Amino acid sequence: MPTIETRLSRRAFIASGLAGGILTTLPAQSQTGSPTMETTIRIDSAVTTLVSVFTLRDPANQPKLVALLQKGVELYSKMQEGGMIATVFLTSRDGTRVIGYSQWQDAAAIDAFRDAFRQEPQMTANMQSVDALVTREGYICDVIYSLHA
Repeated sequence: MPTIETRLSRRAFIASGLAGGILTTLPAQSQTGSPTMETTIRIDSAVTTLVSVFTLRDPANQPKLVALLQKGVELYSKMQEGGMIATVFLTSRDGTRVIGYSQWQDAAAIDAFRDAFRQEPQMTANMQSVDALVTREGYICDVIYSLHA
């Protein structure tokens, strides 16, 4: 099956999401530190996908939740080299949910991310703040279909 690749600078990707008002994205820096990343959606098991669903207790807290999630991903990306390919957060228009879509090199990289939230004091505090606002579910997935129009 074909591989679909997109190439956007980090600034363009974030700006386009913010302009739409429903997307916040945090692509990981490349291992060389380059601000430009290639995000590839593959229909194979070479990339592991984590889908996280955060359901807010109070929709008014959606902006606060997004800020906390951004901070957590940014903290982790500064602590760890590699593993995370890209992370995108989508916000529901009714304010009740934030959905995280992350691509990882493999399931072990997701486990390292989860371990960091349990072991690193800054990340633990961040997740406690998130948990005060939401209930959450996480699913490790494989992409089985993708259409690029």
